[in-house]
Amino acid sequence: MIPAISTINRRLLKTFCELELKLPLEQMTNEKLVSAISQILSSMMNDQIPNMHAIMSQHLKMDLRQKDVKARVLNYFDRFDELVEE
Repeated sequence: MIPAISTINRRLLKTFCELELKLPLEQMTNEKLVSAISQILSSMMNDQIPNMHAIMSQHLKMDLRQKDVKARVLNYFDRFDELVEE
């Protein structure tokens, strides 16, 4: 079996090690990586993941009454950013 650590882009692995695990890349092992990924996946499965499609369709509407097309599009994307931040 191919080790998981050898399948990940080195720059991405370095960033994950430093920012998520607070660990230098040199100290990362395949076992640590698999354990970290398993922990992330198990927490995602146990937490309630919001239905983004429902949220976006309910709250993200383009105001067609707005005469200025550029302003209409900017308002749409601004609202999108607000929803993502929430």
